[in-house]
Amino acid sequence: MCGAWLIYKYNCGHEDAPIKQETSPFCLFKKSPAICERDIGAFRVINIIVNDWCVSCQPIAAEMRSQRQPNGQMETPTAPPEDLSVQARQRTKLRRLQCMSARFRGDERRLLQLNGMARNCLRERLRAEDMWAPEMFAWMLRYIQALPEWLDRPSLVAELAPWFATMFDEDLQVSLRPTLRAMKCEFALDDVMMWTQTY
Repeated sequence: MCGAWLIYKYNCGHEDAPIKQETSPFCLFKKSPAICERDIGAFRVINIIVNDWCVSCQPIAAEMRSQRQPNGQMETPTAPPEDLSVQARQRTKLRRLQCMSARFRGDERRLLQLNGMARNCLRERLRAEDMWAPEMFAWMLRYIQALPEWLDRPSLVAELAPWFATMFDEDLQVSLRPTLRAMKCEFALDDVMMWTQTY
């Protein structure tokens, strides 16, 4: 199974990353674990968008909310540049440890094989009852986004898209839109998105 390094990203721009790696409950190459280590990096970096402020910024957000202007507008907490710089360095360190190549180091036939394996495994997993839960669907999307860009991630998203409307409530739709946007698949939520804003 793939290892997973979780990064929680908040509305204020702050990020929170647990200091230990987890085992992903979902892997597209479970039957060929060597692929996870040799071809697609040592672990997956899973970005989890939290539609809320981080613990440090929640009191600031509450104070700003009490000072809301008559027209309804209000200032919102923002991570300072020094915090963003620290987070960027942490991500750079993770990428080094991950050893995931930005370009595929193989021939076209091997790439087609990997894409076919991923697609077939996803279809097989969708036949399992334990996959049909909103949080698992969300995890699958985040996992797919964490795969190398040279894999055909949009085709994997297309396999899941028919069930987005029934699987994702407002909060999950809001948190998953950036995940889809990173894969140029944001349109998959166009017909089901319900906009909310939480302060």
